[in-house]
Amino acid sequence: MIDSSAMPAGSPGKRIWGGWATAGFGVVVIFIFVVIQTLVALAFIINSVVKEPELDVMALAEQIISDGNLLVTATIASAVVCSGLILIIVKVRHGAGLVEYLALKSLSRKSVFAMLGITLVFIAVSSLGDLFLERPVDTDFMTSAYSSVASIPLFWIAIVIFAPFFEELFIRGFLFTGFSESRIGTAGAVILTALVFAFLHVQYGIYEISIIFVLGLILGIVRHKTGSLWASVIIHALNNLLAVIVLHLTYLGVLD
Repeated sequence: MIDSSAMPAGSPGKRIWGGWATAGFGVVVIFIFVVIQTLVALAFIINSVVKEPELDVMALAEQIISDGNLLVTATIASAVVCSGLILIIVKVRHGAGLVEYLALKSLSRKSVFAMLGITLVFIAVSSLGDLFLERPVDTDFMTSAYSSVASIPLFWIAIVIFAPFFEELFIRGFLFTGFSESRIGTAGAVILTALVFAFLHVQYGIYEISIIFVLGLILGIVRHKTGSLWASVIIHALNNLLAVIVLHLTYLGVLD
């Protein structure tokens, strides 16, 4: 494989949606994402009420919010549906190819190792920040979800594969392409997509969301420099993998 390079704005043959159309379609994708997550949550609520009709509303809400099975189901369902929707939106743009539009270009082995290095540096720096601020190794939300999930392997698949692929396809694939060739340019696209990335993780605290925003900036820069979506997918997936490994060690009691 050979390294891919970013195609400059206005390249011949590259037909993309404009900035406003990209934003509009982005809102549609997020809306469908929220609808699917809500429908899955409602299904879990109905199932819980049927099984335990005497359960009070507050107890039910607490149980559902931290339910690992809900997290896994909602993550996989929304990733599959919304990824398909993104592909359709790109395909209806006449003359736009999926590989070119979404930057689904191959990376060299050297680039893959470089992505691994970037991931490890980011993890090391964020971990040092956690130690300095004396923060716990993971959030209560994810710890509760992991301890309640029925299938741990499926949890790993959802968090390490489905979530990173959909989020990168949507944010650094579809949105980044449209925004980078609009008036805000590449720098604006990096910042705006990082904000969208942080918005999709509002279930965490302010500190965690700020770290996610920084990661989003890194992913946007890497996506631009390599011209390949796979670069950001690899970093995102590796970051999630290391996070789940820490989560598993915490679950086993190896880490406090």
